[in-house]
Amino acid sequence: IQSTACGKPDDFINILITGASGSLANTQCSVTFTNFPDPTPPALCAGAVFGRPCAVFRGGLVITIGGFARLTDNPDVQGILELLGLGALRSVGGLFIDIADGSRVAALDILPALQTVSGAGLQVLGARQVGAAPGLASLRTVDGQLFLVATQLPNLVDFGRLAGVSDSAILINNHNLTSLAGLGALKSVGGQLVLSLNARLASLSGLEALAEVGTDPSAHGFVGLSVANNTRLTSVAGLAGLRRVGGTLQVANNPALASLAGLEGVVEVGDAAGSGASAGVAHAGVAVTGNTVLRDVSALAGLGQCGAKGAAAASPSKRPSVKVEVFLETGVVTAAPEAAAPPQA
Repeated sequence: IQSTACGKPDDFINILITGASGSLANTQCSVTFTNFPDPTPPALCAGAVFGRPCAVFRGGLVITIGGFARLTDNPDVQGILELLGLGALRSVGGLFIDIADGSRVAALDILPALQTVSGAGLQVLGARQVGAAPGLASLRTVDGQLFLVATQLPNLVDFGRLAGVSDSAILINNHNLTSLAGLGALKSVGGQLVLSLNARLASLSGLEALAEVGTDPSAHGFVGLSVANNTRLTSVAGLAGLRRVGGTLQVANNPALASLAGLEGVVEVGDAAGSGASAGVAHAGVAVTGNTVLRDVSALAGLGQCGAKGAAAASPSKRPSVKVEVFLETGVVTAAPEAAAPPQA
């Protein structure tokens, strides 16, 4: 049977997997349609949900493993999706994977053909149980948010083809993460990029291809890039390819970080479209605070400089106005470059 598109953007397929084997027998599935009550699970979910294989599902797919005091031990999620006619998905309007506390999931090898997640984005919430990424080896684009939270992922190698997150945020918050390896193809993030509470992450190696963050106009006025509360982080050199941050660039509360080397290439910080900056208004800037051993902030020299007594110095006439605040253990350094001179008549 030829694969086809199915569903509407407002549709959601909710799959609850319980029991030791995770077979279809102990899987509950409900298909929620707009303004229509949930059908009886066996009626639509015992076979292919739409009666035929689905390659492009326009709605969202929610997969919950365990929960309601029923635990699951390493379920065959891909096998269940295949039974439902969803195993060959290439595109989905949203993908949410939630592992309930107590469930034992060493790996989630699912949806090997999936290339695009649109609309609602991709969320993997692991309750500290997922030990390997969800096998999304073909994923190239996330049009929406990408959240990887509270899993045991040691790295992100299964996201090796991901080139862009177009119009929302990336939040990476995983206690066991030691490497960002796997994000080497990531070039741009439309909204925020938040790297926070990764207790074992020592460097940002793996982000060398990243050039732009916060390029979506909806990111105006917010933090574009936040590197915060990573207790073992000693280097941000992996951001050497970064050129533009739409919104505030924040580096905060990383107690082992002694240098900002790697941020020398950042030439634009502020409104994603640049409109506010070109008007000479510092809508956003650079905020560096709470990094207790940080002493070297020379990487920010291209954005703003201080005089001998901390007085603000003018930036080059073609540069937008950027406010730079650096809070060190020895005091506060503030650089607020003057607005660009008006063109001569």
